[in-house]
Amino acid sequence: MSDNVTKKMIELYDQEAPRGMFLTSFARTPRENFHESEEVEVDVVRNNEDIAPVITNLAGGPNLHSEDTYTNKKFTPPVLNDAFPLNGFDMIKRQPGENPFMQPEYRMKAVRKIFRGFRKIQAKQQRTIEYMASQVLQTGILNLANKDGVNVYAIDYKPKATHFPTVSTSWSDPSADIMGDLRALSNVIRSDGLVRPVRAILGQGAFANLMKNTTVQQFLDNRRYEIGRIAPAPRNADAAILQGILQIGDSQLELWTYDGWYEPLDGGAKTRYIGDDKVVLISDQSRFDLTMGSIPLVVSPDPRVANLIPRQIVNPAAGYGFTTNIWVTPDNRTIMAESGGRPLFIPTGIDTYGCLTTTAA
Repeated sequence: MSDNVTKKMIELYDQEAPRGMFLTSFARTPRENFHESEEVEVDVVRNNEDIAPVITNLAGGPNLHSEDTYTNKKFTPPVLNDAFPLNGFDMIKRQPGENPFMQPEYRMKAVRKIFRGFRKIQAKQQRTIEYMASQVLQTGILNLANKDGVNVYAIDYKPKATHFPTVSTSWSDPSADIMGDLRALSNVIRSDGLVRPVRAILGQGAFANLMKNTTVQQFLDNRRYEIGRIAPAPRNADAAILQGILQIGDSQLELWTYDGWYEPLDGGAKTRYIGDDKVVLISDQSRFDLTMGSIPLVVSPDPRVANLIPRQIVNPAAGYGFTTNIWVTPDNRTIMAESGGRPLFIPTGIDTYGCLTTTAA
């Protein structure tokens, strides 16, 4: 009911939760990683830093070595698939941001509502991919839960235990050898993965303890040569900050912190993707693969409403690809819109990274 009070509708404020894809960004997503297969396989060839032995007699012939040693790994990706309803009565109601006195344009309202729903679904699914990356980077093991918070999917990528050590003295202890701990893990990665770590992603507590450590402070407070600095850069688009660099033995580490969060499916407290006492070390040569499988459809989406949605939403550069579907319920009262995919974060170079737990057992 209108009265004698004039009113002005200002622009809608639509608060979107951040997706935070910093960890996912370390994975490669070439076009070949998008597929329609049930399983994903990768062949891995391992090399060592062998030196060539000498021979003392040319008549004896050359030394022989083998070039056909490799391992094959096979994985079945999990399925992410979410849908939402669009009821005919929804089109009558005023949608967020709409002028209440304008006549409803049902088709435009439907398109806007569908795309808003897709954005929310795909944001949730991208956070699940980031959650996969966080698990793999910190444990080498993947555990995913259903809507009730019960773990129903698991992959153990079987990393070496030496790549996921726990310190002997907690970093919160003033006597902790923080630089020694980082040097030891860095050397393990260099020995097994044949690469030098260049990036350390620190949990909030781990970074705070590093900054308070007397030895680290003295190391940074050297006026004669620059072997490290703390000079935070602006936060990037994925809520990560380059805090500075630190020379650890033969490795020069970029120190990163990451303000990415997620809400667990079991209803627990909001949780950071990087644990409070974790430090992930990776190289710019570490290889991670994000594969994206489609969801097969027996028939095409309902032609009466198919033009309301894109057939697929694929963006290799951003690291995602989703299959969309839409149909009308038998009573013609509700449209169902669906989006999903079969993503999998794979630590292809399993020996080229590691994670340090900075709280002693």
